[in-house]
Amino acid sequence: MTRSSEGKRPAADALIFALFAKERIQNHPFYKLLSPANQRYLQTFVKKGFHNGKGEVDFVVFPDGKPATAFLVGLGPKQEWSRKRFIFHTRQLVSIANGEKIASIAVHLPSLAFPYSAVSHMARTTIVSLLMAEYKFSKYQKQEKKQRSLKRVELVVSDEAGVAQAFHEGKIIARYVNNCRDLANTPGSDMTPQLLANNAAELAKKTGCAIRVFDRKAMEKEKMGAIVGVSKGSIEEPRFIIMEYKGGNKTDAPLVFVGKGVTFDSGGINLKSSQAMYEMHMDMSGGA
Repeated sequence: MTRSSEGKRPAADALIFALFAKERIQNHPFYKLLSPANQRYLQTFVKKGFHNGKGEVDFVVFPDGKPATAFLVGLGPKQEWSRKRFIFHTRQLVSIANGEKIASIAVHLPSLAFPYSAVSHMARTTIVSLLMAEYKFSKYQKQEKKQRSLKRVELVVSDEAGVAQAFHEGKIIARYVNNCRDLANTPGSDMTPQLLANNAAELAKKTGCAIRVFDRKAMEKEKMGAIVGVSKGSIEEPRFIIMEYKGGNKTDAPLVFVGKGVTFDSGGINLKSSQAMYEMHMDMSGGA
């Protein structure tokens, strides 16, 4: 993931021309970076049938190879554009690039602004969305069956320095969201309460959080009957994990997040059907 300033041609293999309905290709910031010959070629291509419709995608190969290609992506009416649509669009770009075996793409971020969005917020959201789109749970695969071709995304912004912190934050958020997905996707046999507690302890070391893990005796002492009762349905011993981060001011009110960490929910006395049972290893997603 890299960033560059407006006004210079990105080094990526493919430029993304994302256009709202009725928006002219000539008005896109990347258009002026093309050679006159490529500009004419692109205009001719668009006139033959690209309508900027929502979800419309076309692929252009430039004759001189500078840049090699362009993606034309239709965004539909601008008044329907939102943060949710923006996130979907950024993830779609990853899928398109991998499908066309493109190694690097360039995206002009300011032209995709959604209502009430600062550029830094957009940059952070983009980084999170792109890295989450690249996620794949391959813990039990010896080798990925299909290698992903996209290696680099270049975000073109008006102020590189202004989004540096947003880039950093976005990478951290995406890394730990994907870490949670790894925990949730791990089958219950390999993600017992003790193993979940071990993962929490490893995370605490990296982040400076304080951690306490209650075993059955500690829970009984605290009169946590509900959790102790549920755990009696399993041969696995229960664990109750408390993580504390004290990074605020002493006068700040504490924020408490409670996440369900049942590593496998069979349904108790009313067993779930097979259709619902297979995904119950994800019942600890809140805790993760």
